[in-house]
Amino acid sequence: MELLRIVLILLFLSPGYLRAETYPFLTIKMPGFYQLASNVSNQITISASDVTLDMNGGTVSGGTNGIVINSGLNNVTVKNGVITSVSSNGIQVGAGCSNITIKDVHVKNAIRGIDCEQVTNGLIKNCDFNVSTTGLLLDACHNITVQHCTARANTHAGYDVLSSTTCSFIECSALSTGQGNSTLYGNTVFGFVSANGNGNIFERCIANSTQALSTTDSNSLIAGFALRGSEGCTKIIDSEGANSQTNVNGFTVPYGILLEGTLDSVQSITGDFGSGGPEYVWKVAWSPDGQYVAVSALGLADTLGNQLQIFQFDRVARTLTSITAALGIVGEVYAIDWSPDGNYIAVGGVSLPGNVFQVFKFNRATGTLTSIAGALGTAPSILSVNWSPDGNYIAVGGDLLTGSNEFQVFRFDRAVGTVTSIAGALGTAGFVYSVNWSPDGQYVAVGGDGLSGGTGHEFQIFRFNRAAGTLTSIAGALGTAALVYSVNWSPDGNYIAVGGTDLTGGNEFQVFKFDRAAGTVTSIAGALGTAGDVYSANWSPDGQYIGVGGLELTGSNELQIFSGLQFPGKNVIKGNTVYCNSGAQFPSGVGISAPSISNMVIGNTAFNNPIPRGANAPIVESNYAFVTNVFNQLFGDAPTALQNISLSGIDPILNRFDIPGGLNRLEALAESLIDNLL
Repeated sequence: MELLRIVLILLFLSPGYLRAETYPFLTIKMPGFYQLASNVSNQITISASDVTLDMNGGTVSGGTNGIVINSGLNNVTVKNGVITSVSSNGIQVGAGCSNITIKDVHVKNAIRGIDCEQVTNGLIKNCDFNVSTTGLLLDACHNITVQHCTARANTHAGYDVLSSTTCSFIECSALSTGQGNSTLYGNTVFGFVSANGNGNIFERCIANSTQALSTTDSNSLIAGFALRGSEGCTKIIDSEGANSQTNVNGFTVPYGILLEGTLDSVQSITGDFGSGGPEYVWKVAWSPDGQYVAVSALGLADTLGNQLQIFQFDRVARTLTSITAALGIVGEVYAIDWSPDGNYIAVGGVSLPGNVFQVFKFNRATGTLTSIAGALGTAPSILSVNWSPDGNYIAVGGDLLTGSNEFQVFRFDRAVGTVTSIAGALGTAGFVYSVNWSPDGQYVAVGGDGLSGGTGHEFQIFRFNRAAGTLTSIAGALGTAALVYSVNWSPDGNYIAVGGTDLTGGNEFQVFKFDRAAGTVTSIAGALGTAGDVYSANWSPDGQYIGVGGLELTGSNELQIFSGLQFPGKNVIKGNTVYCNSGAQFPSGVGISAPSISNMVIGNTAFNNPIPRGANAPIVESNYAFVTNVFNQLFGDAPTALQNISLSGIDPILNRFDIPGGLNRLEALAESLIDNLL
């Protein structure tokens, strides 16, 4: 019997066949080729370099880990087998290993299917990672190629990449990630996720049916593909993110592709109008492409000869340059809002020449502003105007408005060129200084002085029911002592920049986070102290900056640019298709969320994000967030290679050849509207 035991031990230490027999651990200590002769119910440990383990179609099960490759080894291959029902990792590759190959291995029922930490140069090919917490984890790894692998029904992530560089995922799939995940709050589920790394590639990959069907809060992250933290110079190209799903009765937003934005503080980075400039800056508004800032200020006419001024913002040099102006020195401009295509500016104020409400056309080529329409005469005071994301509604706030409410929503009828008040709130006691639609068109943020309403605050959030034509106050902050002059949603609808006087919290400029599930707003960051008055706070379209204007602001400039959300940068999101990412109530799904100014986001197609759901359908589809170069067929002949396409289930996409030569774009718009009506 003792002789037989010695022979068995030699088999485990030298090349040949491995059998479990009665030994709790199998350890390979010598270089060579090894092959399983039978299924193994114990952990196999490889502690030598230059080893090939052919599992020979067999199964390793039970124990803490299935197969462990000890730290510091080189040139190790594991192939052809199944690993299942282990309490930790299917395959664990230790720190400092290099030239590791894992192929044709199926891992299921583990915490992590394969766990590689600080591994350099490797190939993982034709592997399946099923029904684990995480399919594949690469932590601080470099030059790992993952090819033709499938992660199926893992509860947290299909592929998790942390602090890794130049790793490639080619033709891999993450299917039904999150299946069986029952977490209610604070959940994270990703098909593919890469954080704090550099130069990674996801090419021709598929994330389908990433899901969190039990999660109902508004702080969880669910996405087919996600880049987080400081991830940079990474590519997601020619891939597909589809059918991400969350609880239809909750508030968790599912994404096809997400570049996560974070906000911990705000910091002033540039300014203008120092001492000797205008008396105070009243309104600051970014153009949709983030290249221009429209500004109105008391004393601006005296300094530059006009009430309304357009600045160009240089992101590299971080400077502001005045390029054009309008409205002379008569009256005061209190309200500015760019049209969604960036070609027009709506202006409101007091005693403006002709009308207190006007629309200007902005010509980038010539750098000019031209008034093309006006209304309301000169009697009322228009303090705020804001278009809904779909252009069908206009929120208006001010003083002495007809209709018994200083906050009203108007419907815009393109066919006959009229606006009709359909909803109102807050009565006539107070002043409404600022109104702003959320990006999904479901909410309106309102700020003012002496506001009535359900929350008893000068900063309130209203839910707009377009079917019933009603406005309902659901959240508020800052009490009744404050004067709120400016409210502005971030492009993703999660944050609101607020400016005013006597704001609770020790700062006249604050950023609030909106929790849709709880119906609350919470201040999370602030600046400028209490010395000055903030009259305008406006997010850039990519969410990375906030323009702030006011009187006697800390920092010796009445116009300042603050840092906003922080995103992964210098990444490429190209040629991807995202569709039917849907689930939550408001908003209910986003195709691609990525700042296209600091990342290359081009040539993508987003379709039906979210899937329309009757009365709960959003006013506008959220195919994109923070992406400024989305093709709009109403304002262009056909998409270029540098634009992204947004489609719904009923809209055709125009081709250049669909528009006869010389046909005016407005005529094409009219024909399109008529066709839709028919």
